[in-house]
Amino acid sequence: MDTKNNWSERQREILSVGIKILSDEGAKSLTLKRIGEIIGISEAAIYRHFSGKKELLLSLHGYVKSQVTQRLASFLISGEHSEKHLELLLVEIISYFKENKGISLIFLSESIYHNDPDMKVALKELISGIKSIIKNLIESGMEKGHFRKDINPDVAAIMIMGIVQISMIHLVIGGMDFEPSLLVKNFMPLILKGISD
Repeated sequence: MDTKNNWSERQREILSVGIKILSDEGAKSLTLKRIGEIIGISEAAIYRHFSGKKELLLSLHGYVKSQVTQRLASFLISGEHSEKHLELLLVEIISYFKENKGISLIFLSESIYHNDPDMKVALKELISGIKSIIKNLIESGMEKGHFRKDINPDVAAIMIMGIVQISMIHLVIGGMDFEPSLLVKNFMPLILKGISD
C-alpha cells in the first residue's frame, strides 16, 4: 500500500479514527481492534487495508503530513505582508496540532521508543514538509524586503519550529488550554526581532 497519499475511502476513515484515538486516548490505545470497535468493523477487516500497526503508523504520518500540507497550501499564495503571513501560518500549524492533541509528540515518542528507521524517516518527512513551507514564506519575505537578507532561511525555519514545538510541549504537558492566536502573538515579537528588516 502507498503510505503517501493514495488511500481508499475506508483507509481514510481508519486513519482519521487512528488520529482521534492517538489524540484522545494515547498511543497505547491505538490498536487495530480499537479502531475496528469505533468504526464498527472487525479487526480482520482492517487487515485488508493495513498489514499491521507499523503500516498503520507509517500511513498516519503520511496522512497527517497530507492534512497539514493541504491546510497550509493557501499560505504560500497569500497577499498578506510577510510578518502577518508568518503569524497566520503559525496559528494554523498550532491550531492543527491543538485539534489533534499532541500528535506530533506521540509520533516523536513512537519513533524514538521503537527505534524504527522507517518511523524516523516518516517523522522526518512530516517535519521537513512543515519546515519547507515556513522556509518558503521566509524566502518570499526576504525577496519583498520584509525580512533581513542576511539570515539563513533554513536556520530561521528550524528556529521558528523549535519555538512553536517547545511552546506546545509546555502547554500540553502542563495540561493547559490555550488559544493558538494568543500563543503566537506572545512569541511573534521574539521571532520578528530575529528575522525582520
